[in-house]
Amino acid sequence: MRLEDAHLAHPQFGPPIAPLSGVLMTCSTVRSLLTSPFMLGTEGVEISELVPWNEAGGQWRVLRAEFPPELSTPARVQDFFFDANFLLRRHDYDVDRGSGMTVCELVTDYVDVSGLRMPTSLTGYPRRPDLTPDTARELISVELTNLVFS
Repeated sequence: MRLEDAHLAHPQFGPPIAPLSGVLMTCSTVRSLLTSPFMLGTEGVEISELVPWNEAGGQWRVLRAEFPPELSTPARVQDFFFDANFLLRRHDYDVDRGSGMTVCELVTDYVDVSGLRMPTSLTGYPRRPDLTPDTARELISVELTNLVFS
């Protein structure tokens, strides 16, 4: 896969995210956005299904993945929310890097790339205690264009 253009709508980071941590978070976010379905099938990843979640007028299936320590991920335990068409719509995880923050990433704008549906937009927010995204506090916004498998 070639990624010709990645646009970060808000590349400035401030408390609680330091600039260097922000760069790491951005790289990890783009990688996760593009590879999550493939990573879930990796040997050693343990998957369990949680109770369904209602959001955006629909009911989403929630898969919890526990990744082995040798696999580089933003967090060992992550929750993936899939809509009725099995498209990833949300991705939540506690940041393992000591920030004490849970990130809620909303995934949208799917396009067809060589027969695969790929997301092109992600916006990340802190997650509130009621498990909803705090949309007033955007942490990261990623927009991808020109996705091509080569």
